[in-house]
Amino acid sequence: MEEIQIGEYKFNKITHHISKNQSANDVIIARLDYKQSRILELLVNNHRQIVSRETFATEVWNTSFVSDATINNKICALRKAFADNSKHPTYIKTHPQVGYELLAPVITDSKNHSSLVKQSEHLIQEFFAYFNSQLRVSIGQVLMLLGFIAIVMLILHK
Repeated sequence: MEEIQIGEYKFNKITHHISKNQSANDVIIARLDYKQSRILELLVNNHRQIVSRETFATEVWNTSFVSDATINNKICALRKAFADNSKHPTYIKTHPQVGYELLAPVITDSKNHSSLVKQSEHLIQEFFAYFNSQLRVSIGQVLMLLGFIAIVMLILHK
């Protein structure tokens, strides 16, 4: 997963560039430093969830304490790259004394998406195989039983 679509911007995890599609060309808006990239990755991986300052400290700086000013400066740089407004955010929302939340829609690499779909299909097949082996009934038998119960309920309600 090299590129991540965040709202109307793209973030390249390898080059640390944030770009925007303008006139059928990607225009680089900003180049993030390593810490900014790590913060953005944490926000993406925890999309629509609050990421605490403590999490940033341990995951980005590998320490238990980082000053609020240091984190604020990195978040401010990210907001500037996304042309975001802290008072009316569309990308990064501040939760005072708690942390930050990524609000913008996130789309990861389509290859990764198809891989997840295949994994999901495999898990569903395993579930049905387990269900059948444990209960010794087929899905058809379950559906017939549900249909029978529905008919009985209709008769009783008349």
